[in-house]
Amino acid sequence: FCRVTDVSMTGCMARLTGERPEPGTEATLVLSLLEQPVRLECVVRRVLDGVPPEFSLGLEFAPGQREILGRLAVSLFNGGARTSSAETPAYRPVAA
Repeated sequence: FCRVTDVSMTGCMARLTGERPEPGTEATLVLSLLEQPVRLECVVRRVLDGVPPEFSLGLEFAPGQREILGRLAVSLFNGGARTSSAETPAYRPVAA
């Protein structure tokens, strides 16, 4: 389960269940759009408690994704995006 609750051009908040990452963890978030899914590379900035088993993540979009963010913005503006992601975020450990 993953639901995006707030989106800006620099990041988003997501409410989810499942694996709970640490701040600084890299993540891939896939959002469902009418045309096609949008895949965004992110970094976890905040982890907030919720009603168990749910929690929220503050995700910052990684740089270099301007075209993808443009498609997302247009789709959101036109009402063509669902608030549920296509997949639970995939996390990757940050290299030391």
